[in-house]
Amino acid sequence: TRPDAPYKTMKEFEEFARKKGSPATFASGGTGTVAHLAGELFASRTKVPMQHIPYRGEGPSLADVASGTLDLTFATMAGVAGQVEAGTLRALGITTAERASLLAKVPTIQEQGYADFDVSAWIGLMVPVATSADITARLGKALRAALEKPENRAKLEQTGAIPAAVNANFPGFLASEAATWDKIIKEAKIKVE
Repeated sequence: TRPDAPYKTMKEFEEFARKKGSPATFASGGTGTVAHLAGELFASRTKVPMQHIPYRGEGPSLADVASGTLDLTFATMAGVAGQVEAGTLRALGITTAERASLLAKVPTIQEQGYADFDVSAWIGLMVPVATSADITARLGKALRAALEKPENRAKLEQTGAIPAAVNANFPGFLASEAATWDKIIKEAKIKVE
């Protein structure tokens, strides 16, 4: 949000939004982006009236939030870290379950009392269904080894990424993500434009 906003935490923003008299506005870099979905999830979980304002990319949305045209944005850490450090934006919370080294002083939304709020843009390695278990195991081992190298972890963390080990239950994770976002997409009536 803007640095002089009357709220400094997500709980204070929630209180502000409830008293505003009109829906609080939140920007994202576009309809259907992870940032958009994070905002809709927050609105759904808190029942706070919020209006999504989609932009064609994150940059223009950040300018309007910094100027006070909009109440806040959900954006990538890499996209906002420089502005947070420079004081042109104020970070209220991190959407992931754990803090990120790029903005280490910023608490997670979970830490602020919103249980199970965990939103991230994740990257997974997938192979065709017919790939042998041996090849899949070798790929997983190579990926884990690459993520364990300190220089690789450091490069990823500089972008706001949180390196994670290969999850043996990736299909279960995908099913859980699909169920969560299917519900939010239907509830918010999000349509592809």
